[in-house]
Amino acid sequence: MIQFVFFFFLITESPPIISGFVASDFYFEFVVEIAFLFTALATVYFSTKLLDKRNFKDLGLYVNSRWLKEYLVGFMLGASIFSLIFLIQLAAGWIKIEALLYNESGIAFLPAILIRFAGYSAVAVTEELFSRGYQLKNLAEGFNSKKLSESNSIVLAWVLSALIFGLLHAENPSANLISTFNLFLIGLFFGLTYILSGSLAIPIGLHTTWNFFQGNIFGFPVSGFEAYVSVFKTSIHTPTFVNDASFGPEAGIIIFPGLLAGIFFMVYFYKRAHFKHLINNSIVGYKAQ
Repeated sequence: MIQFVFFFFLITESPPIISGFVASDFYFEFVVEIAFLFTALATVYFSTKLLDKRNFKDLGLYVNSRWLKEYLVGFMLGASIFSLIFLIQLAAGWIKIEALLYNESGIAFLPAILIRFAGYSAVAVTEELFSRGYQLKNLAEGFNSKKLSESNSIVLAWVLSALIFGLLHAENPSANLISTFNLFLIGLFFGLTYILSGSLAIPIGLHTTWNFFQGNIFGFPVSGFEAYVSVFKTSIHTPTFVNDASFGPEAGIIIFPGLLAGIFFMVYFYKRAHFKHLINNSIVGYKAQ
């Protein structure tokens, strides 16, 4: 709770300050994302060291060959999920490609899209470190007691951290009850990748391309935020409950095929993983390898 309060206060207060120095909306969005990244790293690091008395690597954020390989798995998974969502809608005639190499950023296309990739990479590290690496892990350890088994403590922490993740997006532009519920489900999916893998590599890779391909490849709004630059300029021609033209696919049922495909892949990828195995190697008492 101490970490949450400091983190929430800082991310609430920083955008108005940044807006006084950055006039461009495109750059403002990027600078805010970088500021949120450093806020998450600082608050989680000091909370981990000073309050939890644990090694920061135990949260699942470190770099070695195994971590990088799992990051690539998550990277490809996020790209594949939104490619599937895009192709389903294109085949059904629910979307139309209006233009290629759309760019309203005010700078050249290539640097603009690279900035957005860097921005969504920062968002992925911020939200996965906060929601999964710190919250899910600490909640699981906190719930673990004589009255609640280790397995059940992981499940309860998994659900609660996903609920917080969904609620933190409830104030996004064009958010509604459906988008908040869907983001709760998305939080469950991202959390599952953390529980199964035991590190933040897959969740960060997944989260990065989940946002980047959704917005800057296929041109959909990302959690209510329009893309300034995208490979495809896409118009949506479906009822709102299928794909919300204002909030994006995350507020529609079109997200479900992607979620199901991702869950099946993760379960297959870690088909020998069970909660008894996870307790020792993943969330409760996980040690970086």
